[in-house]
Amino acid sequence: VPYDSPVTRYLYDLRDLSAKAGFYSWPLTGVVDLVTAVREKAAKRLTTALPDKTALIDRVFGRVKDMTDADKASRIRITPLPSIGHPHAESSIRRVLLEIPPNCPLSVDDIGWSFSALALRDRIDPNTGEVLEDIRLIQADDWRMPAHYGIGRRDERSFRHWRSITPVVLPLGGARRSGHKPGRKRRREVEHAADAVKSALRHAGVDTPVECIKVQREPFAVNGTRAEEFGPGTRFSKHRLWHVEITFSTPCTGPVVLGDGRYLGLGLLAPVPNQPPRRVALYSFDPNTTRPAAARADVLAALRRALMALDRDQDRTGRVCLLFSGHEADGAPAGNGTHGHVFLAADTDEAGTRLSRLYVLRPDTVDRNAKLSIADKRRFERVTEALATLRAARHGVLRLGLLPGPPPDRLLMKSRVWASLTDYRPTRHPKKDEDIEAFLERDVRAECHRRGLPAPSKVEILEIRVGPRGGVGACIRLAFAFAVAGPILLGRDSHMGGGAFGVDN
Repeated sequence: VPYDSPVTRYLYDLRDLSAKAGFYSWPLTGVVDLVTAVREKAAKRLTTALPDKTALIDRVFGRVKDMTDADKASRIRITPLPSIGHPHAESSIRRVLLEIPPNCPLSVDDIGWSFSALALRDRIDPNTGEVLEDIRLIQADDWRMPAHYGIGRRDERSFRHWRSITPVVLPLGGARRSGHKPGRKRRREVEHAADAVKSALRHAGVDTPVECIKVQREPFAVNGTRAEEFGPGTRFSKHRLWHVEITFSTPCTGPVVLGDGRYLGLGLLAPVPNQPPRRVALYSFDPNTTRPAAARADVLAALRRALMALDRDQDRTGRVCLLFSGHEADGAPAGNGTHGHVFLAADTDEAGTRLSRLYVLRPDTVDRNAKLSIADKRRFERVTEALATLRAARHGVLRLGLLPGPPPDRLLMKSRVWASLTDYRPTRHPKKDEDIEAFLERDVRAECHRRGLPAPSKVEILEIRVGPRGGVGACIRLAFAFAVAGPILLGRDSHMGGGAFGVDN
């Protein structure tokens, strides 16, 4: 078996070759019936041509019950592709995708032949002999519809956000559900289903880290169909059928087909191409490479260098853009009055002794007035996805892991009350005889206004520290009239983790 051999794919149109001549629309809820009919008729044709390989054909086509892991790896997959890609598409099935794995023991050409011009349904007028219906699989040349399912070149057809077109059969018990559920029981059911999606991903061999999972019975598409309506006539309990929405940490390609019905046309996902890119990149440390909290400044400086190096390596001209350097093309510091480059931050464990997380924050998450171009948003996502290690001088090489989505986090949650995690340093020096507390409160309020935050209802100065050269740092608590979403970083050194606030419990 050749290593890294690609899957062989054939695309077939459902065509009516009778006098009506055109695409045939198979109902979406009949997807299991369609796959069963195609599989059985193609297997019968191939068995007739190769009778000495009947047992092998049955295993490759998945017609036996005692399938081993080796059998599953060499099994073909038949996936009907509902029509999508247009707001008014009716989501009926007009195309069928055939996938043949590289280690399939049967000839690819023989399998392709067994599907070509395969007759699925015919109807003849008994009186006149006229062919009223002649439904067949006809090999297609137009691959635009598979592109809507993320099938194509990796650099062009990679997406992070996916939604089910046909519901996923989750590995759940088929317990009978009551017609009415209290909110708590309903919430537990949804949480259990979301956990089952992780198992379905593992069973399907999808190892891309997941950032977010959402499950529901209702379809995500306007013209979609509720999950339960796919159950009648199949071996799957309707209670196991869920529509699924998944956001992956990094882009992946299609087709993405999940669940226990993935060989029967169920569990087919399609990408959502216009999903907003990541705004926050949150990293955890490898447990063997954590560093003390006192190393915060050195680690953040190393983080900045690593991001600039990655950006330079990915740029065609070999230059570092303002988004990561904070400098204009001529080397001058950015000074257009807005914050156009990333903010960096670090947080510690509960004891406050060891660094636990690193944050790379898009400028518009901290400065609500900042505007980023689409190119910079994509650049931010591309560079932050590539970051895996830091070389932090005397602190050594630090291995990082990009966390799959912002978990409950004191820098990113919503709260009315926020307290300093790192000292706030004012944007200017106080005058000689100026009251320090009043000066700090005015400066913090001005910073909140500049960053697009609501005016705090209360600014409480908890502690003031004055350096040997008169530099002022302060620990501050902010209270707002309503809950405000993080992150909140304020002050002169906020781009390097200063003035970071966390939820105050």
